[in-house]
Amino acid sequence: MSPPPQSIWDRISHPEDGLLERKPEGAGEKDFKQTVVAFANSVPEGSEAVLFIGVENKTGKILGCTGIESLQKTITSICNNECYPPVLHRLEARKFEGKDVLAVIVPPSTQKPHFSGHAFRRIGSQNQKADEALYSEFITSRTAVGAVLLQRRGGAVQVKTQGKRLGDPAPLPPTYSEGARYLITACNPHTVTLQKLSSQQNYVEQLENISISYDTNGQLLLLVRPAR
Repeated sequence: MSPPPQSIWDRISHPEDGLLERKPEGAGEKDFKQTVVAFANSVPEGSEAVLFIGVENKTGKILGCTGIESLQKTITSICNNECYPPVLHRLEARKFEGKDVLAVIVPPSTQKPHFSGHAFRRIGSQNQKADEALYSEFITSRTAVGAVLLQRRGGAVQVKTQGKRLGDPAPLPPTYSEGARYLITACNPHTVTLQKLSSQQNYVEQLENISISYDTNGQLLLLVRPAR
């Protein structure tokens, strides 16, 4: 018979580690924000990190929180509005020695990296706050191939495959090759969508399979090869 699942509260007296932090209420919003962001970027699958607020960090002494409801609203606002992407979390409160303690539980994140504030981009004379699509562009532009594809998005480019068909992961003999003109319609950190000009058919290709080259006329050429 398997043991009952461990309660988050069973961990309140454990030593601090990569998945456990204790802070007094007076630590402040900056410390709370840094901790939940660090947890969101670090929690492995199958685990949960927890920040106990109202507990002395070194000794584990229960200090309590003076306004538990207000504190819960503050933590929710931090996670949803001051972290980007927002940090998924849940809150639990419990009394110890007659004092309120808040547990901020952070599960694994599929949206990392998280930052302790929004990213912005300058559009004309305005500062534009990043949404999910713009954030994806920032990540895509970190690679040389992604940066070029984003710059040429909406334009036509020559594509040549070697040892594979476009959009098909199955490798073919190294001598196989095909080429045509395509429109770059979309690009994210992992894939690019190319629309063949002659047929309007769309193909999705992994960015890791693409390298940048130029033809004899100095025009951009995308070389697509099987994954290694």
